[in-house]
Amino acid sequence: SDTPLKDANENNAQLFWLNDTSNNIYRLGVGTIAPSHKLHVAGAIRTEGILNSNGTFGEPAYRFSGDTNTGVFRPAADQIGLSVGGIEAINISELTNNTKVTINETLELNGNLLDEIDSAGTVGQVLTATATGTKWEDVPEDWECPDCGISKFDFDLMEG
Repeated sequence: SDTPLKDANENNAQLFWLNDTSNNIYRLGVGTIAPSHKLHVAGAIRTEGILNSNGTFGEPAYRFSGDTNTGVFRPAADQIGLSVGGIEAINISELTNNTKVTINETLELNGNLLDEIDSAGTVGQVLTATATGTKWEDVPEDWECPDCGISKFDFDLMEG
């Protein structure tokens, strides 16, 4: 039967228990009298932590009700995967204080990519970080632009 959940010590109209034994449906609603899942909370929640399944790129552990193949999952220990449309678009992994971010799809940058001292560097240079700060290193002699195939020597180096 559909009845509000009542505790001997509390009369809280915000809790609702759906107990449909004929269809084997049992649901708890918090802030709703029409729970659509085993636990349905209408409104914001606060928790000290949630333990969840790992999920997959096709069905992330944390996903959206209207887009179930987009969200966050755990591919392996010390890794986070971000899935979009059932494809692992981004993977973040940690191994002995070495965090690696892998972008598996196209990266579109709208703006500058800055180093630790907010410098975008100059054309033809590669940004790297060192223990003493950030320095720019020359691109290898045989480098070619991956987008247009132009060699390093066709670029003009500009001091910044």
